[in-house]
Order: sequence, then C-alpha cells, then structure tokens
Amino acid sequence: MEDGDFEVAMKLYEEISPVVLDDPYLLFMKGKQEVDQGEINAAEATFSKLEGLNLDFPGLDFALGNVASAKGNYDSALVYYARLLKNNPEHGVGWLNFGLAQVKLANYPKAIKALMRAVDLLSDKTVPQIKLARVYFLEQNHDQAERILLSLKGVERDLEAMELLISICVAREEYDRAINFLAQVQSSLGDSSRVQAYFGYVYHALEEFDKSYIHYSNALALDPNYTDAINNFGILNRDMGRYSEAREYFSKALRIDSNHYGAQWGISLCYLLAGEYEKGWPCYEMRVHCDDYSTRTFDLPRWHGEEINGGLLITSEQGLGDEIMFSSCVPEAVFGKEDVILECSPKLEALFSRSFPQARVIGRAPTLQNDWIKEFSGLEKTVPIGSLPKIFRKNLTAFPNHKGYLRADANKVEYWRKRLESLGRKPKVGISWRGGVKKTKSALRSIPLVDWAPVFTQPYEFISLQYTDCSNEIADQYKYQGVVIHHWDDAIENYDETAALVAALDLVISVQTAIVHLAGALGKQTIAMISAAPEWRYRAEGDSMPWYPSVHLVRQRQLYDWQEVMDDVSRIAAGRLGLS
Repeated sequence: MEDGDFEVAMKLYEEISPVVLDDPYLLFMKGKQEVDQGEINAAEATFSKLEGLNLDFPGLDFALGNVASAKGNYDSALVYYARLLKNNPEHGVGWLNFGLAQVKLANYPKAIKALMRAVDLLSDKTVPQIKLARVYFLEQNHDQAERILLSLKGVERDLEAMELLISICVAREEYDRAINFLAQVQSSLGDSSRVQAYFGYVYHALEEFDKSYIHYSNALALDPNYTDAINNFGILNRDMGRYSEAREYFSKALRIDSNHYGAQWGISLCYLLAGEYEKGWPCYEMRVHCDDYSTRTFDLPRWHGEEINGGLLITSEQGLGDEIMFSSCVPEAVFGKEDVILECSPKLEALFSRSFPQARVIGRAPTLQNDWIKEFSGLEKTVPIGSLPKIFRKNLTAFPNHKGYLRADANKVEYWRKRLESLGRKPKVGISWRGGVKKTKSALRSIPLVDWAPVFTQPYEFISLQYTDCSNEIADQYKYQGVVIHHWDDAIENYDETAALVAALDLVISVQTAIVHLAGALGKQTIAMISAAPEWRYRAEGDSMPWYPSVHLVRQRQLYDWQEVMDDVSRIAAGRLGLS
C-alpha cells in the first residue's frame, strides 16, 4: 500500500470504524502512525485494542514493547520483548531494545547478555556495540568499555562513541586525553552544541568553572533545548554555589523532558540543600540512574516502611560517610522486627554490630551478584540504606536530637585516652584537612596545612585523623612551622580504632569528609569547615546540620578562600575548649 493509499484508508477507517468490526492491519498501521507523530498514549490505546482481538498479530509485541519503553514502563516493555523473542529468537532489534530496557532498570548483567546477542544478529553492529560499551561503563568496567569503542571503525566520527570515551577518560581523571578526543571530534564533525557541552563537562571535572561556564553557555546558544546541557549547567551552577540558578536550569530541563533522571536527581539535591526534605527524598531515588552509582538487584520486593512479617534486608551504598549518616535511621527501621540483616562496609562491621545489636550486621564489599543472601532464610523485603530517610526523615522535626548513636569500643577508648594523656595536659584536638578525590571536588573542600596557622597558634596537641598518606605534609609542617601533628597508623588503618580515638579526643576539626560523619555519629564536639559550594548533607546555610547536633559548621564566604574560616574556627574552638 502506498502512503497516499494509506491516508485514504485511514480516513475511510475513521468513518466506518464505529459500525464495523476493527480491521487488524488498519489498527496496526494507525498505531504506527501515532507513534511517528509522537502520540504515544494514543498509540498505546490502539495497540492494546489490537491485542484484545487475540489474533497473534505479527509485530504487535515489538510495538507494545516500544510504546511501553517510550512511556518509561520498562517492566511492561520487558514482558512484551520477552514474548517477542520467545517466538522470534533471531529478532536482532528486539534483543537490542530488550537490552536497553534492562539498562533502564539497572539490570546490567541481563542487559549485557541481550546486547551481545544483538551484536551477533545485527548486520550493522555499531549501535549495539556502543550500547554494550555503555553498560560496561555503568558497571565501572572502563577497560572493557574502552576496548569495544576503540575497535569500532571510524570511531572519531561517531559522536556517541566519542562522548563515551570522553566520559571514561574523566572517570579515570585523564583530562588531557579527554580534551584530545574532543579536538578529534571537532576536526571530524565540526563544532556543535554537544561538543561544546562536553568541553563544559571536562572543564567542570577539572574544576575550571569559568571555562566550563563559557562552554555550556555556547552549547545552549547553539541549542537552547538541549536537556543534557541544561541539566549539566544546573550542576555547574550548584557547584559554584548559585543555587537559585541551578534550580532554574533543572526545572527547565524537566519542563522539556519530565522523565530526565539527571534533572530529577539534580533538583532533589537542591531541595535537600535547602532542607526541603519532603520534596527532596522522592527525587533522591533517581540516584540509581547516575553513572557513578553501582545499582544492585536483589530477588526481593522493595520495602517502603510498611508492616512486614518476615525479615528485612538493608543494603549498603555509597561511601563510608554516607553509610554512617544514613545509619541514624537504622534504630527506627529495626524497631518491631524479628530479623533485620544490615549490610555495610567491612570497615564499619564492628562499629555497627556494637551500635545496632537488634540487627545482624554483615560487613562485605558491595557486589552486583548477590546470591549470598540465600543463606538467610525468611527475608521478605529489602531497602537500600540511602532510602531510609525517605521513610524516617521527611522533615526537620523527624531528626532526633541525639547525643550519638554509634558506640565506640569502651576498652579501645580507654587505651586511646591514656595514650593521649601521655602527651601532656593540653587539649587534644583531632584534625583532618583533605577530603575526597577529584570527582568529589577534593580541591573545593580541602585546606592545605599552611592555611591552618590561626588554629596551630593555639595551645593544643594536634592529632591527625587523615586517612590518606600525609607523612610529608606533617614533616613539612614541623620543619617549617614548628607545629607537631601526631599521626598513628594503627588508629587510622582500623576504623574501629579510629572511632575509639575520636571518642577519646576533646574536639575534632575537619573539612568535609567521613570524619565529620564519624565524629557526629559518636556525639563528639566537632567543627566542620564547609565550602561555599557544599555537599547537600551540610545544607546551603546555617551553622548546624540536623544529622549531628554536636557538629558546628563554619562556612566559607568565597570559593578557595579559607582565611576567614580559619580565623573563625580558631575562635570557636577556643570557646568550646574553655580557653577564650
């Protein structure tokens, strides 16, 4: 049938359809036309009507799967694609779309199998290979992702492949290589909004915010509706401390694409920064779609706070500080339940076991394959620890005014107290001056020891709580400034010992790092120095954080300028220690 004939047939169909039986072919073609016109809801209704005729119509399962995917109903899409592939196991595009739906649900092992099958079946293997490389990237298997991409012919002329290579370089902190790849793209394909946006992305990762700002502005001048660039510009503005602008960009991205995961995630952090927890937590669930989030699947339904008769599995996620912070919700989560399995980092196992005796604590490194839970019978539901605040911390009044919910080992605390007393009668102050890595904005949140002069002039004994190699910095501080900083490896290498040392100190002074969370969770007096572009955990303003009543925040006025902060910290510390 020619296009003109089809239009005539459709017009005739519309005239006669109320009074005659539906023609399956016309229904199917009508649905395809609605898809082409972007009328997804109408297409879904048309295809569902055809499905109701029970005719086993060729191509219907594929069409229904595509419509379900377009609407974000990936579980439904998988059902249709699975039915298609059962009847037609050689359907290459079916395997491709099945794999892409698995990616959306973060079922990466299943996605890899499906995409490998698509590579085998399709004559043009470029698309499935790039999609396969992206799954390996999401699994943080950067080497395998890069091998696939570099095996493609003319890769420098494929923008999607080059963008993924650039993302791999940024993840490895190979920024010069990323910029070289971008130069190749410009040479092969010319300039574009996507090229400019990726320049912005790389310079943002380098923390060269001014350059990043220029490139994102260029990208949006070329394409004002480029949602990924709008979203990333929002992230840049947030990292520059421009919160109202960040919200505007995230909101704009969502007006264009209401299902944009990055913008949903971005605006959730803006809400959390502002202390609008009831708005922030639902969108915080979008973290599972972030490239650096390792999504794990368990053969258990999700727990949302309802009453259950069986056991509950609370799984670990993110970094040590996050686990410590979110664990404040564990006492409420375990209340009234007979069996709770609490997974955590091995470093936290002893501390969590002591602090949450109502749970069975399992210290293990997170894995994508989770057959280990089969050894625990009676488990009914599961929840990631980062989703507990959505249930138990819906507003500021829901945060308990605690004096510490983690418990250090009493014998270890006594050992460290005596060791500290051997240093003399001066107050014992723990310090941490470096935090994070490049991708977690280490330069924004770290303070070189040379800038600590206002604090170091005070009559304290300084105890290093730095968990990275700092021997040269400590030696230089003594050599050039005469400041003694005690550092004991046995206190840092074992986190249970670290907790005991912190508990034995008089005060902790730290940049934004896991030590703030540990000290706050132990109820230790702490002064935290906060960047002008803080992480959401510290909120956008104020000198306190609801997670830890014992932590006092001192905020930077301008990025990279810590002078006023250190002056304030010196004064506040003296007051806390009774020396002012």
